[in-house]
Amino acid sequence: MSPQVQPFVRPPPPLAARSSLDSEAVLRALAATLEQADCAAASVALVQDLAQQLDCTLVGLGWRTPAGMRLLALSQGDAAPHADLDRLFCAAQDEACDQHRSLRHPATDPSLPIVHAHAALARRLACALCTLPLAHNGQIVGALTLARHDAPFAADEITQLETACVLLASALALRHELERAPWQRSLSRLRTALPAALRRPGPLRRTAL
Repeated sequence: MSPQVQPFVRPPPPLAARSSLDSEAVLRALAATLEQADCAAASVALVQDLAQQLDCTLVGLGWRTPAGMRLLALSQGDAAPHADLDRLFCAAQDEACDQHRSLRHPATDPSLPIVHAHAALARRLACALCTLPLAHNGQIVGALTLARHDAPFAADEITQLETACVLLASALALRHELERAPWQRSLSRLRTALPAALRRPGPLRRTAL
């Protein structure tokens, strides 16, 4: 399933002062996510809001599914097929999620994290990149990838984004949970509860779903 995209809009010229994601900006992003009618609209609203607030060329939101990472939304795009771009975004997001850490390209220390997928996406977009895993209830549920032409992402920007992602991940997870069928919600709770029940000494107790 292809992500929802908007017509391509040329990014604005670099600003003298880089916008930051302060608490007011985070609340605006949360509002843009929560006021939408469904997950698809909420995903598009979020990436568009972040792209505008952070002067990004492109922002992509990916979500983990049983079949793997799926790109839900891009902040902008053209009418051409997005299969190749989807694959590159998902590979970069898997790369960050598998390492349980935020990644950026170009990396400040090439000897530390593995950023091969980020390098491939950076070549495709001719942009600097930053990917942040989204975690909810101790599990990684998705990732945000931000791209921009004019400057790499600084460490303090990534710290701000990581703080914001704590709230954004919870809001997105809630939207996804509410839209799932009841049997899917029960199965998810069972998968979470069963390992803990099996580790508990004594007879297996029934877990309320």
